[in-house]
Amino acid sequence: MEEHRPDRPGGPQVPPREAPAGPYAPRWARLAASRGQGADAGRPLAALAAASRAAAVPVTRWTALEPRDWTLPPLDGRRCGAPVPVSVRGWLVGPDGTAQRLGPTFNNLSRTTVEAAVAELAGRVDRHAPAGSRCVVAAQRFVPAEATVLAHTLPDARTVRLRMCWGLAEPLGDGLHFDTCTVRDGQPPEDYRVTLKPTATAAMPGGTGTVGVPPRLRGRPVLSPAAALDCARAALDVAGAVGGPCDLVFSLTGPDRTLLDCRPL
Repeated sequence: MEEHRPDRPGGPQVPPREAPAGPYAPRWARLAASRGQGADAGRPLAALAAASRAAAVPVTRWTALEPRDWTLPPLDGRRCGAPVPVSVRGWLVGPDGTAQRLGPTFNNLSRTTVEAAVAELAGRVDRHAPAGSRCVVAAQRFVPAEATVLAHTLPDARTVRLRMCWGLAEPLGDGLHFDTCTVRDGQPPEDYRVTLKPTATAAMPGGTGTVGVPPRLRGRPVLSPAAALDCARAALDVAGAVGGPCDLVFSLTGPDRTLLDCRPL
């Protein structure tokens, strides 16, 4: 992971202040629908909290770093409270709750390496960030997906576009290989296109890496038509809970389907 240097080009320019004697420990809050997360957490996390009424969401904790905290290494991530290993992602959240993603999602991290991930995301904040912005970071229990489904629900509340890949939807050097289809009005998938999937992203000790897909699975659909229809129905249920169209990330492990991310559109 790239070393965080507060003075590097593109890093946040904030007034320096004296660092504390020990690691800075952000306050982490648990994401839950009953807590009504709003502008403080940003729209994506608020949407994920609302979506937890309709789908299983892994334990997720979040923290908001004010501008004065963006350049305070070391950041102590051991108190994030999410079961390890974790996935870490971040956003630049404006005063109105609008959010811009900061960098990639870091997957399969130990609690001690959350610190480096938080520092990396904070270092990606633009020096010209609007006044009142916060760097919001979420630490979520990592799910070692056998397959991942990206769902895009349309405003008509009856159409879902699906993209499916083996493993994690984390693009590394070899890229990702997706099957695609569209589900409309609860009918069997339309335009189901199956691609050759020679590689996938999978969990490895201390992170993730590219692995070869077993030959028997390379040309096989990630989802059967019935399973694709079921995922589309789940996506529409989530969109209903969120209150509008959204982009969703589902993790599939055996019979379990969990919602990892929700971005309202």
